[in-house]
Amino acid sequence: MTHRRTIVLVLLGLAIAACGGHAPSGSREAASGGACGPSEPVPLLPGSLLLTGNATIELWEHGRRTPIACVRNTPTYFSHPVFAPNGKSIAYVMSTAPTSLAQDWGDDIYIANPDASGARLAFRHEAPGAQIDSLAWAPDGRALIYGSFRVLYDGAGRSATASYSINRLASASGAVSPLIANASQAAVSPDGKRLVYVSYPSSDFNISALSVANLDGSDAHLILNGQNGFQSFFAPHLSPDGARVVFAAVGGPLPGAKAPQPYNPQRSLILSPSREAPQNIKSALARVLAPSALADGSPYELWIANLDGTGMHTVANLREDLPYPQWSADGKQILFLGAAALYLASADGSSVKQIDKGIAHGQIDWYQR
Repeated sequence: MTHRRTIVLVLLGLAIAACGGHAPSGSREAASGGACGPSEPVPLLPGSLLLTGNATIELWEHGRRTPIACVRNTPTYFSHPVFAPNGKSIAYVMSTAPTSLAQDWGDDIYIANPDASGARLAFRHEAPGAQIDSLAWAPDGRALIYGSFRVLYDGAGRSATASYSINRLASASGAVSPLIANASQAAVSPDGKRLVYVSYPSSDFNISALSVANLDGSDAHLILNGQNGFQSFFAPHLSPDGARVVFAAVGGPLPGAKAPQPYNPQRSLILSPSREAPQNIKSALARVLAPSALADGSPYELWIANLDGTGMHTVANLREDLPYPQWSADGKQILFLGAAALYLASADGSSVKQIDKGIAHGQIDWYQR
């Protein structure tokens, strides 16, 4: 799945170059604050929400959406914005897709103030084509945990293999320490004690599993794998109590879908789950199954399971494109971003609400302390 995303980025970058687009030279350039556009009303959520709009990073607070960072150059874009544990800074990835196969392209990590001002480069990609697939803060705020990957090519320029790893980046010195090999998409538990991530136990990057380990990478063990019917996993996150994991996946035992309730802009967002029975499932799926949902192959469903793999159930069976989930502070709800919409769902799977527009390949981080 990641290989396919990389190929899409390469082709997109080459197409932009052919059409007269340009990539930034030298350091990456990004504007912040009012230069990125006005704020707009949005559904009221507790705490603060960071959301990537690919060319922007948006901050949701007090029922307003404000673009706090933006890029003007093509094909540069943002991904993986995350609040520091104390909420006093953020980190994010700035990526450049290639405009030629010989270009030095890849993903860099920046740290900034909560309004995206004062951004500084914390990590520059170590080789052309090196990319980052996850970003999270260590609990002490002194380091970032990131997943990295790089597709390797043979002498004929064909994709031959890939290299995946989870690493620790010291935010002050920039020193990098490897944590887990053959692994990607790491997220730190709210209590700071564990990592949940996608692993490749056989070193075959077409066969993935869901795993958990201590923060230093020790005591790693599987949660779910292909024997549970899953073909691939995406964006796992541990619950506030550390006992459950929410994740997106292709495959698995699929129960009945739950129809999302359309967002009503005239009403404030109600954060209590609804027990209303889903209606007109077929038409609901038709609304949310946008063409972009097929961009990365098979569409994904959202699941929750205990760390021993038991208690597994769907949160939302919407056939979305790479839905990216976050837990509410009380563990009762899941906020997730897909290509078709931004959704709020009850963790028990009893209701799903569309609350805003979607973003293809976007990510969110929800600070609620």
